[in-house]
Amino acid sequence: MKKLFKVLYALCLVWILGAAFKLIEYLSVLGRFAHDLVLFSDRNFDINLPLIIALVNAIITTYILFHLFNFTKSIKRIQANVLFSQENGKAFYAIGRAFIYYAILKFIIGVVGGISNSIENEVFSSYNFGRILGEQIAARLPLLIFSLFLLIISKLMKDGYELKIENDLTI
Repeated sequence: MKKLFKVLYALCLVWILGAAFKLIEYLSVLGRFAHDLVLFSDRNFDINLPLIIALVNAIITTYILFHLFNFTKSIKRIQANVLFSQENGKAFYAIGRAFIYYAILKFIIGVVGGISNSIENEVFSSYNFGRILGEQIAARLPLLIFSLFLLIISKLMKDGYELKIENDLTI
């Protein structure tokens, strides 16, 4: 069991690394905009949709990084043979809920960005809209399933903790 948790911990670290690289990518887009704004201050800059999308992506990526760090802390606690605890139940519930919020926001951002690109390239049609929706659903579905799994595990941890407390009280 400890090997499985070590593998899960390693995968979470890889996930954190990937999210950190995405955050750097979003911040570079924001930095380029700020750079152009400072250097070319005589131009009239409009805040365009890609800038707003990069800003929202940076915010939600920071949010998910915070929860991924909490997830790794929970995995460390579980490795110390403390599976059924209120802290683990609450942590898994918060992480599962955060992943659901993240998936929904990424879905909305992906759809808005895809529609914007289609309109910008003058190829927007009902077919492209359906394709954009399908791609976004397919991209977010595994995270939603994982989130629901974490919510179920959190409930099992809370119930297990209550049973453990009852068992400790029984003589």
